[in-house]
Order: sequence, then structure tokens, then C-alpha cells
Amino acid sequence: MKEDRVREAYDEIDLYDYLRVIWRWRWMIAIGVIVATLISIPAACLVRSYESQGVLRVSEELKKEDSGSTSEKEGGEIIVTLPEYKIYSATFMESRPFLDYLKGQEVLPREGMASIIEKKLMAEPILEDYIQPLYAYSEQEMKIFHPTEQFISAVQLSWEGPSPELVQGVVDAMGLFVKDTLEKKVMERYVTQGYQEAYTQVQELENRLADLRFSLGQNKKKLADLKKIAQQSPATEQLTSREVVSVDQGGHRYLPPSTQMVATQVVLTDTKLDINETERKLKINRVKLQLFTGLKNALEAGDYSDSFFEHLTGLKDEFFQGKDLKRDEILIVHNEVFADFALFKHRFNDVMQFISGPTLPQRAKPSKRIVVAITFFLGLFFFTLLAFFLEFIQRGQQRERKEVVTRGKRKVIKAGSGSKEKQI
Repeated sequence: MKEDRVREAYDEIDLYDYLRVIWRWRWMIAIGVIVATLISIPAACLVRSYESQGVLRVSEELKKEDSGSTSEKEGGEIIVTLPEYKIYSATFMESRPFLDYLKGQEVLPREGMASIIEKKLMAEPILEDYIQPLYAYSEQEMKIFHPTEQFISAVQLSWEGPSPELVQGVVDAMGLFVKDTLEKKVMERYVTQGYQEAYTQVQELENRLADLRFSLGQNKKKLADLKKIAQQSPATEQLTSREVVSVDQGGHRYLPPSTQMVATQVVLTDTKLDINETERKLKINRVKLQLFTGLKNALEAGDYSDSFFEHLTGLKDEFFQGKDLKRDEILIVHNEVFADFALFKHRFNDVMQFISGPTLPQRAKPSKRIVVAITFFLGLFFFTLLAFFLEFIQRGQQRERKEVVTRGKRKVIKAGSGSKEKQI
């Protein structure tokens, strides 16, 4: 019996036995693999997705100095610094505003696709997986050139979906959303800072003008008093090298009235010049304050259909219509503001644009061939393993039946031998 069990165990690990098991269950394995492979073909079409990518530039490229090892920000360069990007990205990284933007711009396709995008955006409230900042300098460049300031040069956009045209449209809309958000934030900052600076300057200049006018009045009174002294006491002109001491504690040395009158007249002339210059600056800043107050009110109202920059441009042009540009303060503010808006136009139209993409994907992920091949090998492995499992079960059942038959034979043999002994 022990030899039979050893032989049985040896047969179970025999390679030819494995091959016989596979051959015995060949039809089940073949049919299962074929069915699984055929099912994977339409399933691959359902689960595959397309990915579109694009790179939106947000900063100008800085020119590196030819001789030096540093790169510095030149005047007038348009860049988005890291602190600025953190402030701006807090707005365009949220999914809800982007979804509202898609609906407002009517970018969403037919109802079925729109629901897919909406569910995806609602499930992911932050777009940080789809909007990645690209730094101007890599770590290696930071070691070589030692730039004084790191900044964001562009943002990389991506989106996955069931249709090539859909994902391309979403990436394009995402780029416009980021651009419009940055445009609005930059203009909000410009209007807010311009209003605050103009308001502060007006207050300071009005206070300074009041002080200068008070000083002018005091010096005029002093000049009149000095003239009276000179008329009443002609002998005071002889006190050029003498001291006049007051009766109060601590004496004071006084110049002759004529000398003091000349000095006071000089002070009066300088004060008048300061008043004229202050009044000129005050007029300029009052014009600025009037302009930026209108822009600030438009900012708070938020009632505009076109881009915020175009809306403010229209308000700016409307403000200067009918204004007399021959007036000094009007012309200065006009030239300064128009120069600012020309720089903004260059920034929003020329700098902030797609330099790559949005791409129209030609191949889906994962590939249909890869899915079918993986399903084929997984099916072959699974059904082969299932064949050995079923073979194991059948052999166990056969072994149990053999043991039952053997036990029955033993009982019959014992019963027969016992009856023979009784007869004897």
C-alpha cells in the first residue's frame, strides 16, 4: 500500500500528467480563452480614453547675460513670480469655477458627454492633476546660472476622456479659463493698486498743499513785519556784526532786517514753486483717482459680457473722450495709462498663449491590441488553472470512490471468512 501511494504521488507531479490534464480539458480552456478575448474587444473600446495636452505660456523668456553667470529680471519684462502664481492659481485650480466657465462659454458637447465631464469635475474639486506649473529654470540651470529669481514660465494642461475632439476642446477651454482668470486677476490688481495709490497721493498732496499755503502766509506776515521794523528803526541796518540779546532767558542773534527780508523773499519764492508743483501733482492724481474710481466701480459691478481687459479698455477710452489733452494733467495721465494698457495688450495677446497644443490625440489609452493580448494571456492562465482545479476535484472524488469500494470488498472478505469459521 505504501508503494502504491508513493507511485501515486510520483504520478501527480509528473510533467506528462500535467500535459495530459491540459489535453483532457483543452476544449474548456480554448473556448474560455476565445470567449474572454472576444468579450475584451468591445470592452476595450468602452474603457479606453484619449488624452490631450497643451502648454500655455504665462511669462516672457528672460535674456541671460552673455558674460555673467546670473540672469536678472530686466525692466518691463512680463513674468509671473512664485508668490503671484500662488495667488492666481488659488482661483483657476478650483473645479466649480471651471465648470461654470464651460457652461457659460458653451464649450460642453452633447448632453451625455457633458454629464461625464460634470461628474468628473464634481468628484475632483481641485484641478492640480490637470494644471501643472512649469518653472523657468530647472535645478541644473539654477546651479549653473544662479538666477536671482525663479518664476513660472508656463502651465501644462491635460485632460482625458472618451473622445479625441472632446478632450481637445476641454484643454482648449481650460487654457482660455486660465488665461481669462490671470487676465482678470492682473487687471484687478492694477485697478486696485492704481486706485489706492491715487487716493493716497491725493490725500498726501492736499495735506502738503495746506502746509505750504500756511507756510506761505506765515512768511508773508514775517516779511511785512520786517519791513515795518526797517521803516521804524533805520539804525538796525548798522547791527551787521553786533548781537542783539533778548531779555528772556537764552539770547538769540538776529540778522539785520534787510538780510532777513531777502532770505524770507527767497523762502517765499521756493514755497510758491512748491505750491505750484504740488498743485500740478494734485491735479494729475485727481484725474487718476477719477479714472480708477470708475474702473474700480466696474470691477465691483462685474457686469460685462466680453473679457475684463476689453471692458476696462472701453471704459478707459470713454473716460478720455471729450477731455482736453492740451491740459498738462490730462495728457500725462492719458499717456501713462495708455502705455500701461499697451503693455497689458501685449501680455494677454502675445505672451499668454498656447505654445504647444492642445493636441488632437490619435491613439487611445490603453491600446486595443494591448488589452486583447493581456486578456488572452490572463484567460489562458485562468482557465488552465481552472482545469487543474477541476482535475484535482475529480481525482479526489475518484480516490474517495475507490476507497469506498475497497472498504466494501474488505468487509465482504471478512464476512466470508467469518461464515467459513462458523461452519467448521
